[in-house]
Amino acid sequence: MSQPILIGSKNREKQTLLRSLFDNLRKELEPIEPDQSAPSPIEEGDDHHTIAIVKARYWSKVANGFAISSDGGLLIPALKNKWDSTKTNRAAGDNTSGLEKVHFLLSLMSNLVKEQRRAAWIESVAIAKNGELVNVWTAKSVMGYILPKPNGHAPDGLWTSSLHYFPNVKKTIPEMSSNELTLSNDPWTTIKTQIESFSRNSQWYV
Repeated sequence: MSQPILIGSKNREKQTLLRSLFDNLRKELEPIEPDQSAPSPIEEGDDHHTIAIVKARYWSKVANGFAISSDGGLLIPALKNKWDSTKTNRAAGDNTSGLEKVHFLLSLMSNLVKEQRRAAWIESVAIAKNGELVNVWTAKSVMGYILPKPNGHAPDGLWTSSLHYFPNVKKTIPEMSSNELTLSNDPWTTIKTQIESFSRNSQWYV
């Protein structure tokens, strides 16, 4: 019988990504969605690693069992103190649409050209049980570039995907094949492999 694990996010796009981490572990773990009426945790921490742990611990207490959460953002060196990757999704303000977030970032980068537009995505994923950390993983993509305008639709939950272009494969993430995602060190692809390896070697879910 598989062990339930709560998906620690109310965002539909993020839920899909977190569920995908267990595609090859469905015999052992069954992802379940949180009650939409449950309050979300306060995101506390100075880095993605810490924030992901805070979220996972919170949701695992809600679940009275296992939970998985993540935190990620864009690293844009040229923006320096004008940009904080841990606030990627909140930089334009609360309750803003994906398109509004796109326009806000592009306005910050309006005077940046060529190598100044370099950016990478960093993601941390944590698993906890009953408030105690099981493990946490962090991965970062290769350096890509922020396009001067969106390449396609900007979904509210994954709005950066319309802007983040990778010259090594000449595509944005939604356009990539699984092999191209691997070539670009896609953090979700990397962390999925790491979770599968960790689960095989430790059987933490037993």
